[in-house]
Amino acid sequence: TITLAPYPERVEAWDDPAVERHMGALIEVVTRVRALRAERNVAAKEEIGLHLAAEDAALAEFLEGQRPLLAQLVRAGEVAVTRSDGSGTEPPTAPDDAVGDYVAGVSLAVVVPEREMSAEERERLEKELEKIDGDIAAAEGRLSNEQFLAKAPPHVVEGNRERLAELKERRQRVRSSLDAGAG
Repeated sequence: TITLAPYPERVEAWDDPAVERHMGALIEVVTRVRALRAERNVAAKEEIGLHLAAEDAALAEFLEGQRPLLAQLVRAGEVAVTRSDGSGTEPPTAPDDAVGDYVAGVSLAVVVPEREMSAEERERLEKELEKIDGDIAAAEGRLSNEQFLAKAPPHVVEGNRERLAELKERRQRVRSSLDAGAG
Protein backbone atom coordinates (compact mmCIF):
# COMPACT_ATOMS: atom_id res chain seq x y z
CA THR A 1 0.00 0.00 0.00
CA ILE A 2 1.02 3.61 -0.22
CA THR A 3 1.63 3.79 3.53
CA LEU A 4 4.44 1.23 3.18
CA ALA A 5 5.99 2.76 0.05
CA PRO A 6 9.24 4.70 0.52
CA TYR A 7 9.02 8.49 0.46
CA PRO A 8 10.06 9.87 -2.95
CA GLU A 9 13.66 11.03 -3.03
CA ARG A 10 15.15 14.03 -4.82
CA VAL A 11 16.86 13.29 -8.12
CA GLU A 12 19.67 15.78 -8.71
CA ALA A 13 19.56 15.22 -12.47
CA TRP A 14 16.13 16.84 -12.50
CA ASP A 15 17.39 20.13 -11.01
CA ASP A 16 17.78 22.81 -13.66
CA PRO A 17 17.90 26.42 -12.38
CA ALA A 18 17.64 27.84 -15.93
CA VAL A 19 14.40 25.96 -16.61
CA GLU A 20 13.04 27.06 -13.25
CA ARG A 21 13.85 30.72 -14.10
CA HIS A 22 12.25 30.37 -17.52
CA MET A 23 9.12 28.75 -16.08
CA GLY A 24 8.92 31.55 -13.51
CA ALA A 25 9.06 34.08 -16.34
CA LEU A 26 6.38 32.17 -18.26
CA ILE A 27 4.12 32.16 -15.20
CA GLU A 28 4.62 35.91 -14.67
CA VAL A 29 3.90 36.65 -18.35
CA VAL A 30 0.68 34.61 -18.27
CA THR A 31 -0.39 36.28 -15.01
CA ARG A 32 0.25 39.79 -16.36
CA VAL A 33 -1.46 39.13 -19.70
CA ARG A 34 -4.52 37.78 -17.88
CA ALA A 35 -4.50 40.87 -15.66
CA LEU A 36 -4.33 43.12 -18.74
CA ARG A 37 -7.26 41.21 -20.23
CA ALA A 38 -9.24 41.78 -17.05
CA GLU A 39 -8.31 45.48 -16.92
CA ARG A 40 -9.50 45.93 -20.49
CA ASN A 41 -12.61 43.79 -19.90
CA VAL A 42 -11.76 41.41 -22.71
CA ALA A 43 -14.16 38.47 -22.53
CA ALA A 44 -12.62 35.04 -22.03
CA LYS A 45 -13.91 33.88 -25.42
CA GLU A 46 -12.28 36.79 -27.29
CA GLU A 47 -8.85 36.16 -28.76
CA ILE A 48 -6.03 38.65 -28.36
CA GLY A 49 -2.70 39.09 -30.07
CA LEU A 50 0.42 38.68 -27.95
CA HIS A 51 3.89 39.99 -28.83
CA LEU A 52 6.82 39.18 -26.53
CA ALA A 53 10.41 40.42 -26.56
CA ALA A 54 12.71 38.54 -24.16
CA GLU A 55 15.91 40.20 -22.98
CA ASP A 56 18.09 37.12 -23.45
CA ALA A 57 18.33 34.56 -26.21
CA ALA A 58 17.78 31.53 -23.97
CA LEU A 59 14.54 32.95 -22.57
CA ALA A 60 13.37 33.94 -26.06
CA GLU A 61 14.07 30.40 -27.29
CA PHE A 62 12.19 28.91 -24.33
CA LEU A 63 9.17 31.18 -24.89
CA GLU A 64 9.23 30.38 -28.61
CA GLY A 65 8.98 26.70 -27.72
CA GLN A 66 6.05 27.45 -25.42
CA ARG A 67 4.01 29.43 -27.98
CA PRO A 68 1.17 26.86 -28.21
CA LEU A 69 0.90 26.71 -24.42
CA LEU A 70 0.97 30.51 -24.15
CA ALA A 71 -1.71 30.81 -26.82
CA GLN A 72 -3.94 28.43 -24.91
CA LEU A 73 -3.33 29.92 -21.45
CA VAL A 74 -4.01 33.53 -22.46
CA ARG A 75 -6.44 32.80 -25.32
CA ALA A 76 -4.27 34.39 -28.00
CA GLY A 77 -4.82 33.91 -31.70
CA GLU A 78 -1.31 35.10 -32.45
CA VAL A 79 1.84 34.81 -30.31
CA ALA A 80 5.06 36.40 -31.60
CA VAL A 81 8.37 36.07 -29.73
CA THR A 82 11.48 38.15 -30.43
CA ARG A 83 14.66 39.04 -28.57
CA SER A 84 15.03 42.60 -27.25
CA ASP A 85 18.27 44.47 -26.61
CA GLY A 86 18.08 43.62 -22.91
CA SER A 87 17.25 47.09 -21.65
CA GLY A 88 13.62 46.24 -21.01
CA THR A 89 12.59 49.48 -22.66
CA GLU A 90 12.39 48.20 -26.20
CA PRO A 91 8.77 47.25 -26.89
CA PRO A 92 8.04 44.13 -28.86
CA THR A 93 7.06 44.75 -32.47
CA ALA A 94 3.32 45.25 -32.20
CA PRO A 95 0.69 47.70 -33.41
CA ASP A 96 0.63 51.15 -31.82
CA ASP A 97 -2.69 50.49 -30.08
CA ALA A 98 -1.30 47.50 -28.16
CA VAL A 99 -1.21 47.55 -24.36
CA GLY A 100 2.34 47.04 -23.13
CA ASP A 101 4.14 46.06 -19.95
CA TYR A 102 7.42 44.55 -18.74
CA VAL A 103 7.69 41.52 -16.42
CA ALA A 104 10.42 39.00 -15.62
CA GLY A 105 12.78 40.16 -18.36
CA VAL A 106 10.07 40.13 -21.02
CA SER A 107 8.49 43.14 -22.71
CA LEU A 108 4.97 42.27 -23.70
CA ALA A 109 2.35 43.86 -25.88
CA VAL A 110 -1.25 42.73 -25.91
CA VAL A 111 -3.37 43.57 -28.94
CA VAL A 112 -6.93 43.86 -27.70
CA PRO A 113 -9.77 43.40 -30.18
CA GLU A 114 -11.44 46.67 -31.08
CA ARG A 115 -14.91 47.15 -29.73
CA GLU A 116 -17.06 49.97 -28.53
CA MET A 117 -17.20 50.48 -24.76
CA SER A 118 -20.69 50.01 -23.37
CA ALA A 119 -22.33 52.64 -21.19
CA GLU A 120 -22.34 50.21 -18.25
CA GLU A 121 -18.62 49.54 -18.65
CA ARG A 122 -17.86 53.26 -18.88
CA GLU A 123 -19.94 53.91 -15.74
CA ARG A 124 -18.19 51.07 -13.87
CA LEU A 125 -14.76 52.44 -14.82
CA GLU A 126 -15.74 55.97 -13.78
CA LYS A 127 -16.94 54.70 -10.39
CA GLU A 128 -13.71 52.75 -9.98
CA LEU A 129 -11.75 55.89 -10.87
CA GLU A 130 -13.65 57.90 -8.23
CA LYS A 131 -12.91 55.23 -5.59
CA ILE A 132 -9.22 55.16 -6.54
CA ASP A 133 -9.06 58.97 -6.37
CA GLY A 134 -10.57 58.85 -2.86
CA ASP A 135 -8.05 56.19 -1.78
CA ILE A 136 -5.20 58.27 -3.21
CA ALA A 137 -6.38 61.36 -1.35
CA ALA A 138 -6.56 59.39 1.91
CA ALA A 139 -3.09 57.89 1.39
CA GLU A 140 -1.60 61.27 0.52
CA GLY A 141 -3.26 62.76 3.61
CA ARG A 142 -1.70 60.10 5.83
CA LEU A 143 1.73 60.58 4.27
CA SER A 144 1.56 64.36 4.64
CA ASN A 145 0.61 64.10 8.33
CA GLU A 146 3.78 64.79 10.35
CA GLN A 147 2.41 63.01 13.43
CA PHE A 148 1.73 59.85 11.42
CA LEU A 149 5.23 59.94 9.93
CA ALA A 150 6.79 60.50 13.38
CA LYS A 151 4.83 57.84 15.28
CA ALA A 152 4.27 55.08 12.71
CA PRO A 153 6.85 52.31 12.38
CA PRO A 154 9.06 52.67 9.28
CA HIS A 155 7.60 49.54 7.62
CA VAL A 156 4.06 50.98 7.96
CA VAL A 157 5.13 54.28 6.38
CA GLU A 158 6.89 52.41 3.56
CA GLY A 159 3.81 50.23 3.06
CA ASN A 160 1.69 53.36 2.70
CA ARG A 161 4.11 54.78 0.14
CA GLU A 162 4.01 51.54 -1.86
CA ARG A 163 0.21 51.48 -1.67
CA LEU A 164 0.08 55.08 -2.95
CA ALA A 165 2.34 54.18 -5.88
CA GLU A 166 0.14 51.17 -6.72
CA LEU A 167 -3.00 53.31 -6.55
CA LYS A 168 -1.50 55.91 -8.88
CA GLU A 169 -0.50 53.20 -11.34
CA ARG A 170 -3.97 51.67 -11.16
CA ARG A 171 -5.56 55.09 -11.72
CA GLN A 172 -3.41 55.52 -14.83
CA ARG A 173 -4.52 52.11 -16.18
CA VAL A 174 -8.21 52.83 -15.54
CA ARG A 175 -7.86 56.30 -17.09
CA SER A 176 -6.19 54.83 -20.20
CA SER A 177 -9.00 52.26 -20.46
CA LEU A 178 -11.55 55.06 -20.32
CA ASP A 179 -9.64 57.11 -22.88
CA ALA A 180 -9.28 54.09 -25.19
CA GLY A 181 -13.02 53.45 -25.02
CA ALA A 182 -13.87 57.08 -25.80
CA GLY A 183 -13.29 56.60 -29.53
